[in-house]
Amino acid sequence: MLFRSFQPAPALAVCRASKPPGAPEWLRLASFDGLDELRPRQGALGGLVVLAPRAPAGLTLHLEGPQGPVPLEWGLSSPWAAKRFPRSPNGPRARFASREVHLEGRFELCLTDPATGARHLCATLQAGPPDTEIGRAHV
Repeated sequence: MLFRSFQPAPALAVCRASKPPGAPEWLRLASFDGLDELRPRQGALGGLVVLAPRAPAGLTLHLEGPQGPVPLEWGLSSPWAAKRFPRSPNGPRARFASREVHLEGRFELCLTDPATGARHLCATLQAGPPDTEIGRAHV
């Protein structure tokens, strides 16, 4: 699994992603990146979630943050993931995005199985402006 840190734009928000304990073994990759233009600490957020063939069918993806759940559009085209993970059932459409995220606080990227209600934590994201503890550690 790949977890990487990113800085969406200079002096706007500093984010650190990490692998949570107990992430499902059928999770091949979970990563975040910045999309579109960002306003200070707010803007679009995106990334990749790639599943192994043995992952449960019909999973949904969402981001849980300080202001509650953030809807994610998942299933966007990813030629890179399709090449890198050719046996993944969702590799060609592994990209996710959200148009508006206030980039401050702790977020959890979660998969939910609608059939059973099971929730699977994929990644955590700690975000804050550069003048906070998280920001000073990465600037």
